[in-house]
Amino acid sequence: MQFRHTQLAAGTSQAGVERAIFRLAAQPEISGIFIQLPLPKRLNANRILDLIPPRRNIDAPDAPATPRGIVNLLAHNGIQTAGKACVIVGRSTDIGLPLAQLLERERARSVRAVNPDAPDLVSMTREAEILVSCAGLPDSITRAHVRPGAVVVDAGYNRTVQGVTGDVDVAGIEGVAAALVPMPGGIGPATIAILLERTWANAV
Repeated sequence: MQFRHTQLAAGTSQAGVERAIFRLAAQPEISGIFIQLPLPKRLNANRILDLIPPRRNIDAPDAPATPRGIVNLLAHNGIQTAGKACVIVGRSTDIGLPLAQLLERERARSVRAVNPDAPDLVSMTREAEILVSCAGLPDSITRAHVRPGAVVVDAGYNRTVQGVTGDVDVAGIEGVAAALVPMPGGIGPATIAILLERTWANAV
């Protein structure tokens, strides 16, 4: 399998991005196209994503790759979602909301996708047997947010002066959470695996 990285200049216009998508879509040897989100706010991301031919949009089948990667990673490690109380901190359309739909399909006992600035956030997150954070706020999930014995999944992505970090205060939840899927090193590889799997399925 070969990988082609199309890097556009920071100031590329909407039309320029759309032309790049059309060029990729016109090449029959390309089996999958993936847009790295988020895009600059000046660009219409929905319009750009809609230009990818459905069969080649490897981030679009049943659910985006990251939510599907989270569910698969939990299952691979023997963590059952069926019958569990799940809370997702963050209601993004690329992770939070589609993950909630997937967990409902997996027969979770309850699923709540909540805003990270909810005034009663701590009381809501402490109900979770499986707690997922995709808020994009460094160290925002602390010991106070975690129910003893909960599984915590860090799906936050934050660029800081120390480098890429997630949402979870890892040292703070040690000894409280039963398991942690970290960021970086956890969800990223799981997401890539889903994208590769879908690309391969398109190619054969």
